Amino acid sequence: MDDKQKLLELIEEVELGISPEEAKDLVNSMAEDKVSEFIPLFEDLIRLEDQMEQEAQKANPEKYEEIKNQYLNELLKIDVEALEEEKQEQKKIDDKLETELNFLDAKIKEIGEADNLSDAEKEETYSAIQQELNKLN
Repeated sequence: MDDKQKLLELIEEVELGISPEEAKDLVNSMAEDKVSEFIPLFEDLIRLEDQMEQEAQKANPEKYEEIKNQYLNELLKIDVEALEEEKQEQKKIDDKLETELNFLDAKIKEIGEADNLSDAEKEETYSAIQQELNKLN
């Protein structure tokens, strides 16, 4: 495994609060020597977090479980909220596509039913369809 991939995995394990794409961009923008410098720092940080978690669990197991469950519930809420936002955004996109497809269907039907259209009218309708198709790209 190369150093950049290892650092990406360590960043993910530490849970810095950045997206995987942001982490990848960050690591890819780093020079190799900097990547090599950060690996032991993140490994030490992970060990320290593990030790702190073990000490907290030993000191007060009930409180540790309570805080851990609160944390996991908060993460779940964040995931649910993000999923809901993605669903709403997807619905907007789907609605826009549906509207555009209905417009295109109507224009295609208009061309099919209108044998009496002049060449200019057919060209105008064809251009309108092409413009809408280009918007979809």
